[in-house]
Amino acid sequence: MSSPLAIAYELTPELNPFVGEMANRLLRSFQVSPLDPDRLAMIEKILAFAATAEQQLTEQQERISQLERLSLTDELTNLVNRRGFHEFLRRTLAAARRHGETGVMAYVDVNEFKSINDTHGHDLGDEALRHIARLLDQNMRLSDLAARLHGDEFAVLLTRVTPAQGAIRARQIQRLLNETPFVSGRLTLPLRASFGIAAYGPETESADLLRRADRAMYEEKRVRDDFARLAALI
Repeated sequence: MSSPLAIAYELTPELNPFVGEMANRLLRSFQVSPLDPDRLAMIEKILAFAATAEQQLTEQQERISQLERLSLTDELTNLVNRRGFHEFLRRTLAAARRHGETGVMAYVDVNEFKSINDTHGHDLGDEALRHIARLLDQNMRLSDLAARLHGDEFAVLLTRVTPAQGAIRARQIQRLLNETPFVSGRLTLPLRASFGIAAYGPETESADLLRRADRAMYEEKRVRDDFARLAALI
């Protein structure tokens, strides 16, 4: 195969339709008329320019994709951030409407996290958040998602499960968090997290799901605090 043809076949028209169409027209011209040296040299220059432009477009697309990933990732924990979570939730609920799917969201709040920052400093607090993020991420299926919303608040979305299955799975993750202490050097800190669990289905709106999960989380914290006050009186 001649050099111009080799260059033309390496172009990727799906990335740049204009470049692809130009290559196709040049390829057709090879088939209908002989090429003199000057015309061949001109075509080689055009195709070389097109190949360079295509490479630059590919690199630009890769940079854009990288920036998009960064914009959806929490810098501290490498989990999906709040924006990424809401985008994933939007797509998940859209799929639920189309296919009649159900699932569960858990709103996660680390109990008494402020005291860790106040007592041990923000650097250690950041380490504790990364510890929690790792535990969440390591216990997600490929179809599920763990995200850091802000501060010490996380969210877990368990897709394509029944409400009962999702609730059991969420409680298993909660138990894992509560039973896996955070260790840094000689310091061992038990961590506890409250989970607000809410189920979704084909008719669920994101605002309603978030509101129910948030309310359930605060209700769990209230019950925990009431129990602690009662235990202190005994």
